[in-house]
Order: sequence, then structure tokens, then C-alpha cells
Amino acid sequence: MAADRPRWLADLSAQFKRHRQGRSGWYVEQNREHLRVVSAELPARPDEAPNAAPKRRAVTLNTPPGPATAATALAEVCSLFDAVMAGGWQWPDPKALPGPQEEGQLTPTTLQRLMERLEQSVVGEKVSERTWQRMYKPALAKLINTAKQRNWPTDRELLEATLRQWEPNTRSRQMAHDRIRRLWREAGWK
Repeated sequence: MAADRPRWLADLSAQFKRHRQGRSGWYVEQNREHLRVVSAELPARPDEAPNAAPKRRAVTLNTPPGPATAATALAEVCSLFDAVMAGGWQWPDPKALPGPQEEGQLTPTTLQRLMERLEQSVVGEKVSERTWQRMYKPALAKLINTAKQRNWPTDRELLEATLRQWEPNTRSRQMAHDRIRRLWREAGWK
């Protein structure tokens, strides 16, 4: 297997080993278009029992694989290792939403979670359940259905495609735009 390993990945692994001062049980691997760190010393995931038996776990890095990004990947890997050893590293919140312009921001799953979060924050506090069902939910459902059609590179394109489902210059189209804008504000996106 090591013979199939690209040179930049072998160098990255060797530099990471030097940083760990020879501590074994930590590996940098390429998994398709992602780099990941694998170790049994990573803490239990939030959905695992806190006293779960040690097992190998993998963390996907933000840095993409390749010789051009190897230095950035090394910095990220070393930072992760140091944080785990110091006891200050935690798994990312699986319910957290991606930030603006992050990969996965416009997926139907993310938009559905965001819609559920918006519903919890406004129903009963700012709008009634009836208003939510009549005014918010249909517009946001159209947004999610449009997001399912293809991979949208920008939120502007997704928004324009969604709003085309209403007649131009109508009150209903403006209200749908307002509901979708409210969804973006809930996530903290521009």
C-alpha cells in the first residue's frame, strides 16, 4: 500500500510523525477528495457512550489533498493533534449549520435543518402556528424542493430559481422572498 502513496502524502506523514515526536497510533490518510486523521486517541463522538471502548476514529480535515496544500494540511493536522493531547478538542456539532459560502450550505438537508430551527424560534414567539403553516412553510418547502433539483453554486442562483415559481411583481413573490431572507438571517448568512 505504501508504494501507491503519493510522495507529498508520504512527506506529510513523515513531518506529522516528527511533530508527534514518534508517538504511534496516528495516521494521515487520503480518502477520495478528502484528507483525514485516524487515531484511537481521538475522543468519543457526541453520539457514542462517554465510556465507550477505545477504537479508531477518523476526522476529515478542511484542507483538500494535494501537493499544493500539503503545508496547510500539516498545520491543520498538528493543530488537531496538539488540541487532542491538551484535552481541548471536541467533535464538531453535527447539528451546526455550515457558515456562509461553505460547502454544504445549500443542500436540502441543511436547508431543512435550518427551516426546523427557524420554526422553533418563531412559532409561538413571533408568529402563530397557523401563520407558519400558511405563510412560511410553503415558501420554504419550495426552496428546499428547488435545492433538490441540482447542486447550486451560489445562493443567488438558488433564490432566483425558487422565486421564478411565483408571478413576477406580485405580493406573494415578495412575501416568499421575505421568508427566505428570514431563513438566511436565522443561519447568520448574508
